[in-house]
Amino acid sequence: MKLLAYLSLVLFSAPIFAQNTSGTITYEEKFNIHKRMTGERAKYKDFVPEFRITKGMLVFDENSARYADKEVITGIEEEVVTEENSMRAMMKSMAPKNEFFMDFKKDKFIEFREFLGREFLVQGDKVEQAKWKIVPEQKEIKGFIAQKAELTNEEGQLVEAWFTPQIPVSIGPATYNKLPGLILEVNINDGDLVISALEINMNEVNKDYLIAPKKGKKVTPDEFQAIVKEKMEEMRESGQGGGMHFRTRSN
Repeated sequence: MKLLAYLSLVLFSAPIFAQNTSGTITYEEKFNIHKRMTGERAKYKDFVPEFRITKGMLVFDENSARYADKEVITGIEEEVVTEENSMRAMMKSMAPKNEFFMDFKKDKFIEFREFLGREFLVQGDKVEQAKWKIVPEQKEIKGFIAQKAELTNEEGQLVEAWFTPQIPVSIGPATYNKLPGLILEVNINDGDLVISALEINMNEVNKDYLIAPKKGKKVTPDEFQAIVKEKMEEMRESGQGGGMHFRTRSN
């Protein structure tokens, strides 16, 4: 009953943008590099920026949604590389240019993944229902009332998401979706990666931005996971594993 009261407060305390079925959301992706630098690697923290920061973009209409690096979608490079920011630019360039595309009508997804220099096109027949638990905690994000939800991912990490029923679309950044409202923020494993909405534009979108990825070797999610598992085991045996994790979906 408490949770129902919380959701009712959200729904009736501010306008709901039900008339808008399209929009463009820009997110900041803040990956904590230092948290991954443990053991022997910790001594190199002074030489590496604490965070790798990039911008992602979610574009959607009534038929589909696409999430990718903002520069990949728009084709516009925002940051000029200078001597002062060359290290940050290098770290940014190391970020994989993954894409996630959902077809709402067919309930299918297509995901472009970079892995060890290879490109894959992961295709699935159905976007799985995430095992979210909505909890009675709220905060304001970019002028919207956001409700908190949690899940535990396949690596045993806590994923916290903040969504707003004021924008009633069940999507969010990357592969995070299936909540009763737009996801404005995601926090993975207490700050390993934080994805936060920077700009919210609920209007008609550029149709050129809503194009499904086409390049890469076509594989199923299970086939891709098998490839990743095999290569990661090979790297661990050779001492190169580094504790990295790769996933096709977050639910």
